[in-house]
Amino acid sequence: MSAVRATRLLRLRLVLACAASLPLLGGCSETDLLGAHFVTTPVTSVEAGEEYSYAARSAGVQPSLKTYTLLTAPAGMTVSASGLVSWTPTFAELGIDSVRLQVSDGEHTDVQSWDITVHQDLLFGVNYSPLGHTGSTTQMDESDFAAEHKDFGKLVGYMGNWRDSEASAGTIPSFASAAMVQAASSGFVPVIGFRWADSNGAPDLTSDGITFGTAPNSWANQETRDEFLMMVEGFASTYAPRYLYLGYEVNTWSLANPGHWPDWLSQLEECTEAIKAVSPNTFVFTTFQYEHMQGLGENQGWVDADQWTLVDDLESGAFLDGVGFTSYPHFEYDTPALIPADYYDEIGMHWTGQILFPELGWPAVVDGAFPGSPTQQDDMMSGFMTRIEGLPIELAMWLYLHDFDGQAGTPGFMDIGMRSNDGMVVRPSEATWKTATDLRERP
Repeated sequence: MSAVRATRLLRLRLVLACAASLPLLGGCSETDLLGAHFVTTPVTSVEAGEEYSYAARSAGVQPSLKTYTLLTAPAGMTVSASGLVSWTPTFAELGIDSVRLQVSDGEHTDVQSWDITVHQDLLFGVNYSPLGHTGSTTQMDESDFAAEHKDFGKLVGYMGNWRDSEASAGTIPSFASAAMVQAASSGFVPVIGFRWADSNGAPDLTSDGITFGTAPNSWANQETRDEFLMMVEGFASTYAPRYLYLGYEVNTWSLANPGHWPDWLSQLEECTEAIKAVSPNTFVFTTFQYEHMQGLGENQGWVDADQWTLVDDLESGAFLDGVGFTSYPHFEYDTPALIPADYYDEIGMHWTGQILFPELGWPAVVDGAFPGSPTQQDDMMSGFMTRIEGLPIELAMWLYLHDFDGQAGTPGFMDIGMRSNDGMVVRPSEATWKTATDLRERP
């Protein structure tokens, strides 16, 4: 029998016994028999920097003599004469804080004890990267990854092209359907991204039929616009995903395809409206490459001006739920110590809504012009956690758990996982990410 049910039965028996045995004395009440006791349930979680409030109520004590006292409490917590517990936790108090609250009238006393989880109100995760990622991955490796994802957050990210082929355009790509099936069976929250241009900005927008418009490999192509819209609407209607992003590092595409931004902007708005019509609770966003956005990327060979006006356009439209950024500070900086403390603050100057980081990373080995070491990787990760404190972050995801086995062909991404591809090397960053998840993730 549960403790709650046992308490209810005890109260019922006492009240019935009281009513049956003491009629000549005017009966007695539950309060008389149970003594002092709390009748409210404490609030058990709060976001760091936000006010915690719990209005405690009690019975079985004389109202005129009732006093509330905090016997155990974190620094700064107070309780009013009426029993209102108040507190504003700092980021230094992330984790579990214990409280013991006493009510007394001098004769009757009760103590209520509970724990409060102080979190950062965001979700963590990793992008899909099982042992042997990707060429030697087995079904067992995939099952193991699905089972252990909870150590790294509630989320698993999947990003792929918006179509399997030109002939299949308009239908849901196979990776996205597989991801949703795997998520349903494994209990994680998928973050699905549809890419239509590569990391160098080369688009994949040519239709296989008659093309309309003057630029067939662009968002001026009406046939492609219709097919993309049909696909995302069908995906949202079929699976009702919690998180969905359309477009990968679109500022890099915009730089490589000047003058085409308004066409994508209108397509993005149309798709967002269609998604919301069939799946209102889906969180829709697009992504930018953060270092490129700032006009940085010396180690990448980038010499472009910043592109913040693209985010300004989204802010003025206000149709997205948030904006996302991939962030690889090693594109610019040779050590994590060189990353400014306010590195991500400029986002707030152009966007007032939720911020998402579906990809983060720093290499664990030197790779050509790019720095790297296990210690640097760990330092970058720890620094990221501090830099986003106080920002309206919705989610943060490390790029890979296991290194990608094709990484050598992509400079700057050599050994960027928390583990080696074969799982034999576990880097310090893994423990750091787990700790951050435990302390900061939304309950």
